[in-house]
Amino acid sequence: MKVIVVIFWLCVVPVLLTWNLVTFYRTDLPPGTLTSNEGVVVKEGEEMITFEPVANRREVAIIFLQSGLADPKSYAPLCRKLSESGYVVNLMKMPWRLPQFHCTRLMRLFDFDKKKYVIGGHGQGASAASQFVKDHPNLLRGLFILGAKGTRNIDLSASNISCIKIYAEQDDINESNESLPTENRLPDATRLVLIKGGNYSQFGYLGNRYGDLTPEISLEDQQATVATEMISFLDSL
Repeated sequence: MKVIVVIFWLCVVPVLLTWNLVTFYRTDLPPGTLTSNEGVVVKEGEEMITFEPVANRREVAIIFLQSGLADPKSYAPLCRKLSESGYVVNLMKMPWRLPQFHCTRLMRLFDFDKKKYVIGGHGQGASAASQFVKDHPNLLRGLFILGAKGTRNIDLSASNISCIKIYAEQDDINESNESLPTENRLPDATRLVLIKGGNYSQFGYLGNRYGDLTPEISLEDQQATVATEMISFLDSL
C-alpha cells in the first residue's frame, strides 16, 4: 500500500505542480499593451513597469501588486486601461514573484510624503497590500482588493482608508461565498463589487488556474468590469 501511495505522489503531484506553475504565466496580451503611444508611456525597469498618461494626469498614483507566483505582466492590460484614464500605474515586479515577503521595498521606491498613492493587487498581492496598509496607517489614500481572500487574516476594521473589494462569483480558489463573513475586517466604508460569472484567473491574463471554476463571462468582459469599477473608485478619492 505504501508503495502505491509513493508512486501516486511521484506521478500525480509533479503533473499538478507543473500545470499550476504554467498557468501563472501570462496568456497572449492584447497587441501594444507594453508599447508606448501618444496616450500612454510605458517604462520597464528591474523593479516595476510604469504606465504614465501623457495628458490629464491625476493627482493619485497606483501601486499594483501581482498575485503570488503570477507573471506581473499578466496585469499589464488592466494597468494600461487605468493609465488611459489619467492614472500613473506602477506594476511591481517582486522578487520570486512573492509580494507578501517584499513590500518593505516600497518605502524605498516611493516618496509617500510628497505624492499620493493607492495600493492594491490580486490574490496574495491584495493580502500584501492590506498588510502594508495596516503596518503604515494614514500613509495611503486608498486600497483595492481583487479576489475574495484579501484581508481574511488582516483586520482593517479600525482603518478609515477608502477601500474597494472586487470579487468573482466563480472564484473557487478564494472560496468567494465562504469568505464573505470576513468582510467585518474591512474598513467600514468598503465598496463591495461582485462580478457575476467571473473567476480568479480572469482578474489577470492568466491561464486557468487549477482549482478555479469555469468562467461564465469572457476575459475581456471581466477585465472591462474591473477597470470600470476601479476607475469609478479612483475618481471618487
